[in-house]
Amino acid sequence: IRVYYCNQYGFVSDGKPVVPEYIDSTHCMESYYKPDIRFPIYVGIDWGLTPAATFGQCLPNGRWIIFDELVTEDIGATKFAELLGKRIRSDYPGFTFDMWADPAGDHRSETNDEETCFRIVNNRGLHVRPTDTNDPTIRREAVAVPLTRLIDGKPGLMITPKCEVLRKGLAGGYCYKRVQVSGSERYHDKPNKN
Repeated sequence: IRVYYCNQYGFVSDGKPVVPEYIDSTHCMESYYKPDIRFPIYVGIDWGLTPAATFGQCLPNGRWIIFDELVTEDIGATKFAELLGKRIRSDYPGFTFDMWADPAGDHRSETNDEETCFRIVNNRGLHVRPTDTNDPTIRREAVAVPLTRLIDGKPGLMITPKCEVLRKGLAGGYCYKRVQVSGSERYHDKPNKN
């Protein structure tokens, strides 16, 4: 209805959204955000062969603004580190960074070269730390809670239009796949990692 009738941003998904609290018309800012040099930029990283990163700031009032993303496809940690370093140097000179990543990146590769994603990225001058947990409930709640909290009349987490892939994921692209069961609507327990 939102996409076809109301002409709003979105897409049709065959699944149950992991973050149903996200409403694009409420949580997406109308304009782009220029980060404030006084505050650190937080970078969240996910590994795999489609590594990605989000860039955000936490303002003094507690509101989070996610204003940029780096999304890649079919590359390894070495190339991703180069792209991430280039983005940081070209788009955000003079800023301080606090970078966190999926703790699964601390596992050695299957090629037995003893390299981990963290080691590869950190050897290129980017200090990235693993998060404390990879628990899906904790990760989901870390996003859901600020989406439902109001700060000065606006959501506690806002995203800029520049973050197209993140917006699509939150709007339902990141979902629990439907299970084919006759008579009832059921979904898998784990999100579809697409």
